[in-house]
Amino acid sequence: MDSLQSIRDKRQTLQSRQPVLVTNLNERKSKLQQTLTSPACSNCQPLSLSADKLQIEADYSKISSVDSELNNVRYIAAYDLQGQIEKGKETFKNIPQMVINETSSAVQSIKAGLDGIQPELDRLPFPSLSSATATITTIQLELRKQGQEVQRYDYIRYSSAPCCTG
Repeated sequence: MDSLQSIRDKRQTLQSRQPVLVTNLNERKSKLQQTLTSPACSNCQPLSLSADKLQIEADYSKISSVDSELNNVRYIAAYDLQGQIEKGKETFKNIPQMVINETSSAVQSIKAGLDGIQPELDRLPFPSLSSATATITTIQLELRKQGQEVQRYDYIRYSSAPCCTG
């Protein structure tokens, strides 16, 4: 920030001094022309042409302003970054409670809807879970018994197939 302030101050100084420099150069140039064109100065004519070319080529009004950049740096320096970080941490910490607060009415509504459906489900003729488990176990045992017989018949079929195709 100090560098920008220094650039801004130097720019203002140069721009305010440029008219004085131009005036002083023109005065010196005029006096030099008078001296070079006086009858007392012999062989000064070539120098007179060079003196006409004297001018200030720097135009300090073209130096860009740094005021907006300086203001941006001041704004950032004055910005309470630590406070914003703390505010963000607090918001992040409060997310679970915020979710609870914002979804509790929806959850209550869903629970009430499910409670309304429960009597309807109780009236449907579904077997109990234990009854279904027992049925599945019985079927598995029967399949194992029959599976051994099926394997024995497969063995006999494939071992007799070469004899019959001959």
